[in-house]
Amino acid sequence: MGPSLRAAAAAENLTLAEILDAAGYDTGAVTPHPYFEGRWGLPQGFRRHDNSPAIYNRDNRGIVSARVEIKSEAMLARLRPPFFFWAHFYDPHAHYMPRPVERFGDRDVDLYDGELVDTDAQIGKLLRWIEARRLGPTIIVICSDHGEEFGEHGGQYHGRRSTRRPSACRSSFAYRARGRGSSRSR
Repeated sequence: MGPSLRAAAAAENLTLAEILDAAGYDTGAVTPHPYFEGRWGLPQGFRRHDNSPAIYNRDNRGIVSARVEIKSEAMLARLRPPFFFWAHFYDPHAHYMPRPVERFGDRDVDLYDGELVDTDAQIGKLLRWIEARRLGPTIIVICSDHGEEFGEHGGQYHGRRSTRRPSACRSSFAYRARGRGSSRSR
């Protein structure tokens, strides 16, 4: 199994992790999918990379947010400032799986909503962990790579036909920067 890419990312492409590594940053990433195996080039530039949660997500039917959160705490505890860290929360993603706590129903859109709530809770847990450790000046960026469609425009999920629709191609972006006398959220 591999990504729907025809080829791996080219080694000559310079990644943000490589730029920051060259500038003296410790770099680490926790990822939960076969897409992030080294053969695809996506972890290029990270000194530390843990893709072990991927074993639970081989067929997109894994619930991996809690595993990513736990692995992220462990990796952050090992990184030395200044550092660049990437935690990839793959949930919510098709195939949507029922969550043990939040159940909105059994339709895909209901299961998706449950995955959103569960992933939000895991990200919140990681942010509280970071805040409690006062890791120094910190920039936290949260973004999504795509949205989903549940028949609003005749498409489902985020495949070829739906990626041109705003519901599938709009993504979320938020950041918070703290340190050196500043405190901002957007």
